Amino acid sequence: MTTTTTRYTVRRFRVRGEPPEPEGAEFLKALHEHRFQPLGKGDGEEESAGWITAQHIYDTDFTAEKLLWGRYVRFALRMDRRRVPPKVLAAEVEVELAAWREANDRAQVPYTRRREIRQQVKDRLMASWPPQSASYEITWNPRTQRLYFHGTSDAAAEELARRFRRTFALELEWLHPFALAHLQCEDVQSENRLLHAEEDVWCLLE
Repeated sequence: MTTTTTRYTVRRFRVRGEPPEPEGAEFLKALHEHRFQPLGKGDGEEESAGWITAQHIYDTDFTAEKLLWGRYVRFALRMDRRRVPPKVLAAEVEVELAAWREANDRAQVPYTRRREIRQQVKDRLMASWPPQSASYEITWNPRTQRLYFHGTSDAAAEELARRFRRTFALELEWLHPFALAHLQCEDVQSENRLLHAEEDVWCLLE
């Protein structure tokens, strides 16, 4: 079976716990406090993640009008990553090593100096290298506690769960196919219990 490697366009989650009212100030404040913060130039950070509205990737001004969509709440998770391609870094380092060998009339660069040059080159490139951005829309029904995450990345799903916990103090349970089948069985059992209860009532009335 290959269920563990199946790719999904939308991942479904069940939200564990009581969420704040989406229309309330507490909900908007929680999103604002954990909003996306852009990576700064030359700050050494390689990744940043946070909430944005569903309008576009630059919008972190959360309002009820932007979030509410009928019975659903819509916003998004943005993840930026700055990473210099390994081949680019290796080529730039080699240029600097060649310049050092020529300037010092040496055939080899000492190990410690090689490490220093590599770090200097990486810092220089990172300071100007543009980050790659990805955003994943979230559709959440607080009443049914169902959440739909429009993304296939495992790393993004893990970041979603961590950030959800920090923002709302709520846990996310991934509803993979086996979990969904189990829920459907629970729903059927609940319906059967209701039918039996109704039959018992009718028997008593008779």
